[in-house]
Amino acid sequence: LKHRHVRHYGYEFRYGTNDVDPTRPLRRRDDALTSVSGLPPLLDGILLRLVSGVKSAAGEAIATGLPDQLTVNDYHPGQGIPPHVDTSWAFEDAIFSLSLLSAVVMDFRHADGRHVPVWLPRRSLLVMSGESRYSWSHGITPRKMDCIPASLLGTAAAGGSASSAGVAGLTLVQRCRRLSLTLRKIIKVPQRPPVAAAAGAGKENSGPAANGAPSQSQFVAPTTEEEAVEMETKHVYEVYDSIASHFSSTRHTPWPRVVEFLNRLAPGSFVLDVGCGNGKYMNVNPRTVSIGCDRSI
Repeated sequence: LKHRHVRHYGYEFRYGTNDVDPTRPLRRRDDALTSVSGLPPLLDGILLRLVSGVKSAAGEAIATGLPDQLTVNDYHPGQGIPPHVDTSWAFEDAIFSLSLLSAVVMDFRHADGRHVPVWLPRRSLLVMSGESRYSWSHGITPRKMDCIPASLLGTAAAGGSASSAGVAGLTLVQRCRRLSLTLRKIIKVPQRPPVAAAAGAGKENSGPAANGAPSQSQFVAPTTEEEAVEMETKHVYEVYDSIASHFSSTRHTPWPRVVEFLNRLAPGSFVLDVGCGNGKYMNVNPRTVSIGCDRSI
């Protein structure tokens, strides 16, 4: 991928459709590299522990069977992954992620605006099931340092380089190279959501249905200008306002081709940046006069 290295076992994860093809398991040249689950045999002990040892608060096993799809992500400092929800109809409920080599902060976000940063120490196991699996997106902000409570410094020391505690008991931890092993169990006969012609239909909403999986949202086209204005305000303006802070913190690097274009402009040129966001292009070329505007600041 563009921002990190990945390797798949069992089934190839297709990033274009965020799913796998259950009819095309990956074949290894050396059968000794593949166990019954289709994953490397060195994971057999971990897989058995996931099935037998990881339980819910009620004492019930979370995994319904051995995971059969593995994605290995190789992250270097400054790399991350956009917020996302693993496809509900392609994989079963439980998603497991094992952190190796280094620690990191993973951001969980709810559609109602709640944001919960979760510290994942080195050699820790993240389990997503039920609400955390379907109702919250998860992602890693691309940056080289994480700000965490100083009380976590003991676990941070094993997975990163920490500075001294600062304001309100917080400390900065420098990221190091990190490997994540994400384990899923595929649904052999996936039930794809129906394709709807209307915009917005067929996408997952924020809340799970009765069976724990997200229900499908219904789209009703506006019939009057007032309804159209109300829809645009709710689904465009309010959305941009709610994500403005996060968007600004994750879109901090100017695109090279835009920088090249701006630096080619003659001195004294006027630049109007409509939708300038956090203004990352405003000072690229100090010989120009830049004017920026945006509805969400």
